[in-house]
Amino acid sequence: MESTQMLPTLQRAHDIDALLEEIKNTKFIGEVTHKEIEEHVNSGTIRFLYEGDKLLGFGAWQIVNPHWREIGPLYVLEAAREKGVARQAIDEIFAINAAYNLYVVTKNPVIGYLAKQYQFTQTSMAKLPKPLKIHLIRKFNLVRMIHLLTKFSRDPVLHYIRKV
Repeated sequence: MESTQMLPTLQRAHDIDALLEEIKNTKFIGEVTHKEIEEHVNSGTIRFLYEGDKLLGFGAWQIVNPHWREIGPLYVLEAAREKGVARQAIDEIFAINAAYNLYVVTKNPVIGYLAKQYQFTQTSMAKLPKPLKIHLIRKFNLVRMIHLLTKFSRDPVLHYIRKV
């Protein structure tokens, strides 16, 4: 098995296509677009996980304000799971953002488990700090709402925070 590496850009522009197609079929992520990936690359808020020349996944973060970062989206190809790949991506993303208060919102129980492993505290939406509430409200638009509704699941939306 080749070693894996985290890169700030794609090796080839079309590498992301298979991941975005697979994301369409997961109930845990509403939508990720080519445009969003490009915006993350341009702002330096994404890392791509490669094994040799094969893209296995990515982890991104969003700058909420000078004190807070939201971790996500994060996605690892199904074929690459249970090999420590998600942990490697999360280690890198958390290390990059270690100086900030961190926020994770997820329906994925694996991400919730990992958040607890990294000393995050689960909280309710009502108890989120004001900057995070404002950030969440700004993220919602009609297209995102439609994607979330088409992928409806009964899995609870869980919120985790970790303050520095």
